[in-house]
Amino acid sequence: PADKLIEDSVELFTSLMQNGSLVGGETTLLGSMARSMIKAAVLVAGEYYPALDENGELAGYALWMPPGRVLFDTRGSSITRMSYVRRPEVEDVLTNKYFKEFPGFVNKCMGSPKSKTDAWWLHNLFVRPDRQRQGIGRQLIEVVKQKVGTYSAPEPSHLTSGQGQTLACSTTQDYNALVYKAYGFEQKGLRTMPSPWGDWPLYVFALDTAKAAGRECDNMADHAEESIALLYEGERSSQEDLKQAQPRLPTRSTPTLSQWISATLALFILADLLAYLYVFRAVVNDIRDSEAQLEFRSPYRGLDDLYGSGEANSSRHDPIENVPRVAAVVTNEDPEKVYPLDEHRRLSAYGTVTPLDRHLRVSGTMHTVLQFRVMDYGMERCALALRLPFIESNTSKPVDLDICALDVSRQLNPRTLSWSTRPPCKNLVGTLRGGAGEEVRLPEFSCKWGELYTYEVSCAAESPACDVDVWADRNGTWGEI
Repeated sequence: PADKLIEDSVELFTSLMQNGSLVGGETTLLGSMARSMIKAAVLVAGEYYPALDENGELAGYALWMPPGRVLFDTRGSSITRMSYVRRPEVEDVLTNKYFKEFPGFVNKCMGSPKSKTDAWWLHNLFVRPDRQRQGIGRQLIEVVKQKVGTYSAPEPSHLTSGQGQTLACSTTQDYNALVYKAYGFEQKGLRTMPSPWGDWPLYVFALDTAKAAGRECDNMADHAEESIALLYEGERSSQEDLKQAQPRLPTRSTPTLSQWISATLALFILADLLAYLYVFRAVVNDIRDSEAQLEFRSPYRGLDDLYGSGEANSSRHDPIENVPRVAAVVTNEDPEKVYPLDEHRRLSAYGTVTPLDRHLRVSGTMHTVLQFRVMDYGMERCALALRLPFIESNTSKPVDLDICALDVSRQLNPRTLSWSTRPPCKNLVGTLRGGAGEEVRLPEFSCKWGELYTYEVSCAAESPACDVDVWADRNGTWGEI
């Protein structure tokens, strides 16, 4: 081949080769390695097949060594010495391990002391990524497959009748193994190959063109003393392409115990995920359903029986203030409007802070809905109180507010509460009259622990034009009357 074609092949080799163990991890030497292999093959009757695209550019190539010849024999090794300089430790691994053990491993896999040299050995098969999945790799194999029957080995040759009809190769990539199986090759051996620069899997494949019965070799994974192998890449392919190639594989392996265990665990995980999704959906639906409420259970276990027996009396305590759980403003001017929550939310050095404040907004068009839950056991006597802030400059008259009990037993959702969705008024509890700085309250009533009490505050008939805008938190009240 012309020098440009060789250099283009070298560039394709170095761009796709993923493992640099044969060059001691120095990937800068991959180019020298590829160049020496191609030139050595040409010198010793190897066969180099380029695939050119419509523009005459290299799309892929294959490098074969015919039966009876070895890539780095007497003539080939001389050019290797000149163009492929390796470090001493790399040379030691290749000379004392690879050249001695790799041929024996291949021969054992293929069932004959000279199986490697009896076969057409595929040293390189590379296809440019943008031209893969177009049949180029298959054609680079097919061209040699077709000439097997007519090939005459050079003299002297040890080949006898019927030999030289097998194509063989090795690869160190799992996805390449699937591609070679799709091409019709049969996996003959697999082992893990250790080296000072990292371990890798080694696959050996063979394709008997005469359809003779091939001999399977034992898995060689337990022979860790054999330490080095060729690193020839097959046609690269995406994972999706490999999935498409798998149905064409000639054999199917029996699932191992670990594969059964993995599949069983996967089924359990899938079942768990489906169960979680079912529960999550049910919870979400319950939350969305405004009528769905979880049971509110008492933490005061046995106290009802204790005090009901008459043998013990509950302790007396000062009144406890119970602020509303919900305080939502609604307006008849916009019946569907839902007022925003956390109006005083602010960003602090510790993150977003939501103050525990409540808003009482009452006017001729605006009402406030308040909802309380009785939380203090043994203190089931309640009184609704209103505390208005003290305003020095305030000259307004006391304000009259009607308190109406709403007909609802469920907890309200302030994110959906509006004038049109508020519960109806059940009965008028009373009217509170208060001025600035005053606290007024309605008469006490019996209130059961854990129950919800909901009220709507509006301007009384005596004060139709009232205007109250008051905020309250644990530190006090403020606003306007």
